[in-house]
Amino acid sequence: MKSLKIYIFFIFLALIIATPGCSNQNNIDWTFYVIQGGSIDIYEFEDLYSMENSSIKEIWIDTEIRESLWEGPLVSKFGESRIVNYISEDFYLVSIPYREKVIACYKKNGSLLTEEDGGPLKIVSDPLYDCKCNWLKKLKIIEFIDVSKSLSIYGNVTSVIYLSGRDLNVFYSIQDVLDNTYNHATISQILSKPLPRESAETLILSYRDNREAIYKISDISDELVFYEDGEFNIPSLGIKGVTSIKVE
Repeated sequence: MKSLKIYIFFIFLALIIATPGCSNQNNIDWTFYVIQGGSIDIYEFEDLYSMENSSIKEIWIDTEIRESLWEGPLVSKFGESRIVNYISEDFYLVSIPYREKVIACYKKNGSLLTEEDGGPLKIVSDPLYDCKCNWLKKLKIIEFIDVSKSLSIYGNVTSVIYLSGRDLNVFYSIQDVLDNTYNHATISQILSKPLPRESAETLILSYRDNREAIYKISDISDELVFYEDGEFNIPSLGIKGVTSIKVE
């Protein structure tokens, strides 16, 4: 009888371990990073459990009115800057003003995010801000950038982007972004982030001393942009201190 009880106990234990929703399934292997200034803080997925959650409700109409509740800590709890950049595992990058409500989301309707929903970690912003295309999936890096030393790309684009010097590494690897390995990228690479619309043909470069230069995109797409001494330069064009690129 004693051996039968032991046998039943181990069967019961095995069933608990195999049951969906058991706590061991919350041990998700996902590391993400927060960059501010020269410091990099490393977070593991389990660190999210000890943070205070905020929520954003999404409402849409399909055949009926539907709702989703997205949950996670406010990004503002990690740091502060006028613009926050978010970088995904596959190097997608979006720039969102700090004033907007954004959460580092890991739960939907009370359950951990699925891969289909962009899990294990994504950003979710206030539905009233811009479009859902900013809901970057598989979040790896949250970067609080110094706007005074950034390069903004705007105009006839899908989304406005602010690049720090470190962000020139996003065309190589996540590790290169963390290590700040490279200090250059081509104009065509840079334009791949804001995604110019099909009608875009011209770039207006604003640079040092309030000067401007106008070029056709096709003429300078292969030119290298360098980040040196706190500013963006295009040596081949003799341009230093580029602050913005307007796409027209």
